[in-house]
Order: sequence, then C-alpha cells, then structure tokens
Amino acid sequence: MTTNFLYRKISVFLYLVIVGATALAMETKAQNAPTLTAENISRRVLKLVKNVRKLKDISAKSIKKSMGIKVILNSEDKNIYGFSGKISDSDWFYSLISLSETKGGTPHRLEFSFGEPTGNYPDMKPVCSVDFENYQKELTAAGFSVTPYYGEHNRLLWHNFLRNNVSVQITANGESAENIQQKCVRMLILEVTD
Repeated sequence: MTTNFLYRKISVFLYLVIVGATALAMETKAQNAPTLTAENISRRVLKLVKNVRKLKDISAKSIKKSMGIKVILNSEDKNIYGFSGKISDSDWFYSLISLSETKGGTPHRLEFSFGEPTGNYPDMKPVCSVDFENYQKELTAAGFSVTPYYGEHNRLLWHNFLRNNVSVQITANGESAENIQQKCVRMLILEVTD
C-alpha cells in the first residue's frame, strides 16, 4: 500500500467524520424516500454502482434516473444532496448522500449506508437479504477487481472494488452474534475520479 493511497484513505475518513453531522441530519430528519425492502434498495444501489463510469453519473439527476428515487438538494449548497428512507418491517433505515472535498465543491463520492435508531450495531438480518457475497459477485461480474484492506491485528476493515476511475469501498459486519460468517453490507462509499 503506497503512502499516498493510505494518506488519501485517512483524509477521506477525516472528511467523513467532519461531514457526518450533515449526513446524520439528513438521515434523522423526516425520511424523504419511499419505504423499501432491504433487497430492493440494495439492488438499486448495485444498479447505480455498476452504471457509474464518469463523474456526471453520480449527479443528483443521474441518481434519480438510475435508482428511481427523488433526490433532495440542500437549499444552502446544491452539491449536497441525497435521500433517506425506512426499511420495511424493521427499525432500520437507508441513506445516500453526496460528499465533496470542499464546501460547494463538485461531489466525487457517494455514501450509502444502512442504519438503525439506537446505533448499537444490532442484528443485521433485516438488511442482509443481499449480503456482501452478492455485492462482490455482482461487482466483479461488472468488471471490478477487489482488494481487502486489513488494520491492526490483521482485522478486516473493508473491501475496495476498482474499475478504471471508479472505486467502491464496502464495509461489512457479521449478520448477528450467532451468525458472524454471513457478512452484511453496512456502508458503501463510491468514488469517481475524472
């Protein structure tokens, strides 16, 4: 792993911490997207990711066209956009938000995540109908290569999928304490470099 790559990943992490308040605000306000099953939203996300080739493919207009979900623009900064909605028959929700490196800058990243109100990392079964293995299978079939990234004590942190100028970082957790072998997608960060 090169120093520049590691520095970039650390910078992205710090940036996500800074913009986390914005993302959280979007997630916790009245949800603006339809109530969907976890499988339905996961399939829509996979469709979006597989179709991204250029920066314009992650614009609010392109997301709406690809996913069929109304994208809400931030009234103070039109480069901040996204949506959130409830997962049917559960307390879980989903959200997608744009991320840019500077205020007012063109977004180069999208963050998709599943969350639940307590934030206590409960059983993920309600959002695991399309598990990490399914994501990996579909993304590799779409031409992405995959590399796992490990942290301290050889702990898996995420998997990075790369196809040309599009990278997708997926963080997954075990479905539950009883079923840690089945990995469920918790968060996905899509980045496009032009």
